[in-house]
Amino acid sequence: MQRDCYSAFLIMNVKSNLKEIDRELCFKEFDNFKMLHDKEILRLQSSEYRAKVVWEYKMK
Repeated sequence: MQRDCYSAFLIMNVKSNLKEIDRELCFKEFDNFKMLHDKEILRLQSSEYRAKVVWEYKMK
């Protein structure tokens, strides 16, 4: 998992005082976050998506 994605996850789970991470909430939410992350990675790696990105790049 990229550092930026993990940082976003931690920010999502900050306590209301905005000064500390809610570790319990992190433990509760991480599996779902990781599953969605992995699903998105697979989508981005799909040949259809990659072909679209290459085509759009060549059109610039």
